[in-house]
Amino acid sequence: MTREEILALSPGAALDILVAEKVMGWYREDMEVYGNLTHCWRDRKGYKVAGSNWSPSRYIADAWEVVEHIR
Repeated sequence: MTREEILALSPGAALDILVAEKVMGWYREDMEVYGNLTHCWRDRKGYKVAGSNWSPSRYIADAWEVVEHIR
């Protein structure tokens, strides 16, 4: 993706996935919880680091987590 394509993305799932995978180095794991399909984010060691509601493009606390990771 080019810089322009990334900047053109609206807040939401597509942008959050890019941040989680490319910036944070996480991978997504799909799972079934009480009969519902959901997901979580895991770090390179396999530890669960965030749930399906993690959204740095929408929630400031999650965005600050990204900032701290970059520092």
